[in-house]
Amino acid sequence: GAQAAGTLYARGELSGPDAERALAVCNQAGPSFIFGVLGGAVFKSAAAGAFLYAVQIVSAVLVCRLTAKKQYAPAKAVARPPQPEAFSESVRRAGMSAIQICMFITVFSVLSCYFLLAAGRFLPPEALPLVLGSLELSAGCAALVDCALALQWKLCIASALLSFGGVSVLAQSRAAVQEHGLTGRLLLPCKALQAVLSCSLTLIAAPLLH
Repeated sequence: GAQAAGTLYARGELSGPDAERALAVCNQAGPSFIFGVLGGAVFKSAAAGAFLYAVQIVSAVLVCRLTAKKQYAPAKAVARPPQPEAFSESVRRAGMSAIQICMFITVFSVLSCYFLLAAGRFLPPEALPLVLGSLELSAGCAALVDCALALQWKLCIASALLSFGGVSVLAQSRAAVQEHGLTGRLLLPCKALQAVLSCSLTLIAAPLLH
């Protein structure tokens, strides 16, 4: 989502404000992570994975609608002509993005481990998934496995973490668009709003899984 918003802005197909909004609402966890990690490894239920995926999509649409501003005239964006080296440039950017993402995940995974060693013993086990996930998404999701909370509350935490993404994902997203001149100023408030909406929707609808 971040790469798509940045690329469309660089091509002139999105205006600056539209690109900032697209970055904030189109940056979501992938279905492979939701179904594979949460549905498969954490909850061991395909239905739980489908439920979390649906909640994330619905909450993203709600954020998009709630933050929309009425436009009386469409913003004009001057499209730039395609460059002949577009393919090689796309391959280069994909490689650099993969390295950049791996580095962010590595750094924040190490920070999560240090935090767990330093402060984990002072926190109740039920709080660890939320605290670790606020730093790095996969660490928080992994901590849900040994969490003693009821299924409904574990689903609420998972929904909030998926929608917020954690500091690691936010940093990855900002880094992906900074080279295009975008600031990502709407990213944090929109992701926080989506986390609240996701948690609320999950709290209401989770009994349907029983």
